[in-house]
Amino acid sequence: MEAKIKRILAEETTIAGQLIEILVNEQAALTHDDVESLHKVLEEKGHAISRLEVLSEQRERLQSETTNGKTLVHQSPQWNQLVRLIRRCSDLNQINGRIVVVNRNRASQALSILKGGTGSSDTYSAKGEASTSHARHAITQA
Repeated sequence: MEAKIKRILAEETTIAGQLIEILVNEQAALTHDDVESLHKVLEEKGHAISRLEVLSEQRERLQSETTNGKTLVHQSPQWNQLVRLIRRCSDLNQINGRIVVVNRNRASQALSILKGGTGSSDTYSAKGEASTSHARHAITQA
């Protein structure tokens, strides 16, 4: 049983390392507006995350079947490495999420301008409440 848990931990560590590479590639695709690469990377990301979830469930099941399973895993250097890798994955994923928000806002602003608006500008009222103004200016007239 111990050997199975160690094999699963080793595979989780390998896949978490691969996921870091995938997230770095995702970030490059997002910052360069590379839609083709982004589709490929998102598919790889989904597969890696799915595999990590399956392995995690298997490891947890084996740990619960062993009297000292959790202690065995949580005291191993490989566990500490896995935790560090997963934290790095989380950090990269949050950064990528912020890039998506910036890209979406930029595209929304460009679309607003193309529709004759000036984009949205956030201002604040006397009470300090946010207020969004959507002024429209005609670009052309027929």
